[in-house]
Amino acid sequence: MSRKAYSTEERIALKAKLHAIGLDLYLEKGIQNVKLPEVLKKAGISKPFFYTFYSSLGELILTIIEEQYSQIINLLELTQKDSSLTWRSKIEAFILSILHHKDQQLYILSPEEEVWLYQRLGKEKFDSFQKGQIELYSRLLTAWEIPVEIIPPQVLGNYLLTLVIIWNNAETSLPFFFHDYLDETAMLQIKLLLDHLEKIHNQSMR
Repeated sequence: MSRKAYSTEERIALKAKLHAIGLDLYLEKGIQNVKLPEVLKKAGISKPFFYTFYSSLGELILTIIEEQYSQIINLLELTQKDSSLTWRSKIEAFILSILHHKDQQLYILSPEEEVWLYQRLGKEKFDSFQKGQIELYSRLLTAWEIPVEIIPPQVLGNYLLTLVIIWNNAETSLPFFFHDYLDETAMLQIKLLLDHLEKIHNQSMR
């Protein structure tokens, strides 16, 4: 059971603990297989106290994903600062980091999980989440010197999510795909994207 009163510092620490517990469980089991009692037990808090942080388990999941935007930006900045890499290689290194997102402790939803979460979110929460995504993809394009007037951030987002979701979920969700060739397919998709971005970049720099 939770105590009746927590200091501001204790609440901040508990919230960070909830995020860490949630992320570990979601990476291990997937969001559909994680139940609130399991999160509460690991955190050592009661259900009423949990609801002083979040209105639902879905909101916790969404917050964890949004919190990882800063981690993605850190990955972007690391690749951009690497003077040993060319303009093209920096983007490739970043995309490969996102493709292998579990190695970076990043959580990317499967198609089934997206539907599960969407059904548990109100329109206001969903619209706010999508706004954050658009801002994230805009920052990627800006860092790569690609005008958003030519490639909207939503298009880049769709492309990268398609790449990652297929590579991560084909073996379990797409039985008609050729699973032995997922790596080769991903590398071809990355090459085609880089070819397109490089062409736009070179034109815009003239």
